[in-house]
Amino acid sequence: MASMFSRIRILHRFLFALLIPTAGMALAAGAIVFDKRATVREMDSLTQLVDVATVISGLVHEVQKERGASALFLGSGGKQFVRELPEQRQATDSWRARLGTMLKDF
Repeated sequence: MASMFSRIRILHRFLFALLIPTAGMALAAGAIVFDKRATVREMDSLTQLVDVATVISGLVHEVQKERGASALFLGSGGKQFVRELPEQRQATDSWRARLGTMLKDF
C-alpha cells in the first residue's frame, strides 16, 4: 500500500486530498439551494393565499355595507338609501366578480 502512494505524484495526492472536501461542499451547497427553492415555492403559495384573503376581506366589507344600507332602506319604508343601495349593490357585485376571477385562476 505504501509503495502505491509513493508512485503517485505529489500533485495527484494533493488533488485527491481536495476531492473529498470539495465533493462534500458541493453536496451541501446543492442541499441548501434545493431547500431555498422549496422556501420560494412556499412563499409564492403564501402570496397567492394573501391575495385571495385580501379580496375576500374586501368582499365581506362590501356585503356588510350592503346589508346595512338594505336594513336602513327597509327600516325607512324605502325612503332612505334609495340612490345609495343600487350603487352599493354594484360595488358588491364588482368585488364578487373579482373574487370569482381570482378563484378561477387560483
